[in-house]
Amino acid sequence: MKILLLVSSHPFGLSALRALARAGHEVHVWGAQVCPDAALSRHCASYRRVEPATLTRPLALARALTRARARLGFAAVVPADMATTWALSEAREQLAWEVGYPLAPADLLRRLDNKASFSALLEELRLPQPWFRLLRCGEPAPALAFPLLAKDPWGEGSKGVYPVASPAGLDALRRPGRPLLLQELVEGEDEDVVVLAQGGRIAAALRQRGRANGGVKQVLADLADAAPLVERLVSALRLEGVLQFDLRRRASDGRLLFIECNPRLWGTLDYAVLAGRNFPAMALSLAAGEELRLPPLRPGRYRDPGLGLASLASLWSEGSGTPQARCQAANLADPLAAFARRLRLEAVGARESRLPDLCLSALRSVLT
Repeated sequence: MKILLLVSSHPFGLSALRALARAGHEVHVWGAQVCPDAALSRHCASYRRVEPATLTRPLALARALTRARARLGFAAVVPADMATTWALSEAREQLAWEVGYPLAPADLLRRLDNKASFSALLEELRLPQPWFRLLRCGEPAPALAFPLLAKDPWGEGSKGVYPVASPAGLDALRRPGRPLLLQELVEGEDEDVVVLAQGGRIAAALRQRGRANGGVKQVLADLADAAPLVERLVSALRLEGVLQFDLRRRASDGRLLFIECNPRLWGTLDYAVLAGRNFPAMALSLAAGEELRLPPLRPGRYRDPGLGLASLASLWSEGSGTPQARCQAANLADPLAAFARRLRLEAVGARESRLPDLCLSALRSVLT
């Protein structure tokens, strides 16, 4: 199937591209960057740089997709990140054809993605979460128990999360026009549950434990005590598509608490795919009316070892069947993109500088 992948930011584009290609799809990419990791991947059938507004503004996206569909003949459109997920969901109303990928309504996506409104949803549904309060602009701070967390309601990828130890620390974070979500600081271990939902039912799911942002993840065998919590939320909101729920298991009593929701593809998608749960490909199958046939899950401790000599030596000593070896094999099968990702992660000031983009653009021009 010919797929158009929309990528407005770096972190998730390559993982989504690899997942779709692994399922046998021909993937064409529209991206906002000069030369993202995905453009160097051997799995990328074509890469077109487009203006960020085209990818993130629903009306502009609908017009661009309508013009391009007759020329490219793509069968489905897949968003790789939050901005394109929301824009595509809203743009669907302007299209005379189905995008072929399940998505929740745009207004519900906003409520799920915003930390404050998600906490309010959990409160309405009486689902477990830490104590919270939305501190609005100009509102006097109430008497609070410190330490706590202060969060930007729209922050993503662990950005905009601040541990606060005192009232003075909270005052230092306050800015005109910027509310803060105040949340109890819960000691415990992070877990997350990823679901593919259709009509408020879970079609496929995965539970992970461990570090976020591409670090070590322990893929677990089943949802265990997270199952009834997540099922209740998915059913009550009649959710659609791929969603990731961050939870924390409180150290004092072992109770699972919801923390936030990412109603999109997520940072450790590669590990889920290697463990046997290819969520983007399954979402396409579900949208096409196909029956999902889930392969056996391969639980274990997944980590991207990079492409260094030490990681290659580790692969040789551990054998090819381990989770880490599967991560390494994926890198070796797509080395330029893996190198580009590593460069971007490790470059000093990469988030503020265009140097990685310029280096990768020059490398691409030489190789193509």
